[in-house]
Amino acid sequence: MSEWTKDSLRKQLFELMSDGKKVNPQSVGNIEGFYSAAKKLYGTYEEFLLEHGLNPAVCFHRNRNLNSIKSATGLLFEEVLGDILAELKLNVIQETVNGCRPDFIVRTPVSEKWIDAKLTELTALRSKSISKYVGHCDKLILVYLIGDDKDYNITDKVRVVSVNKFIDMLTSDESKEAYRKRLKLIVKIADAADKEIKDFGETVDYAEVV
Repeated sequence: MSEWTKDSLRKQLFELMSDGKKVNPQSVGNIEGFYSAAKKLYGTYEEFLLEHGLNPAVCFHRNRNLNSIKSATGLLFEEVLGDILAELKLNVIQETVNGCRPDFIVRTPVSEKWIDAKLTELTALRSKSISKYVGHCDKLILVYLIGDDKDYNITDKVRVVSVNKFIDMLTSDESKEAYRKRLKLIVKIADAADKEIKDFGETVDYAEVV
């Protein structure tokens, strides 16, 4: 289709809702350009939903499939991490290399670092990305959201680090606080999926933590 506008995004959103379809990031991923256009025009996909009177926490919770909710939180964490890396002025690109597609690539004339976002420290340590990616880059960095604030190497080429370490590198206290609030909500959504909290949509005011 032609380039998305705020009006066409709105019409598509309401069409999905009127058809009883889900509007979380994973569910709209098959609509070409919809998710990326919403992020571009509204700053984040969460803000796009809020602009149209929707509580993102409720949108996620109404998808009762646990794996779908966890996948959606992974996409949101990847989005926030990308914003943090951009604010740190890293030359980040996203592309497929030798059949591999890490979340982010930081390429310089002398080295190539791959960065992959993981929800928890445990999933980072168990990630298949390690064996799949390590032979194609100079350094693989697995950044996790949930877990203690750590930063360590498990091999000479593989580093495991909490996202909080990257937030601490930001110079703006306002930015630090904004990112922490966004990440706090993602953790709440992930916890709700794990615990299958029935009324999660009523337990948090998303607007307070975005």
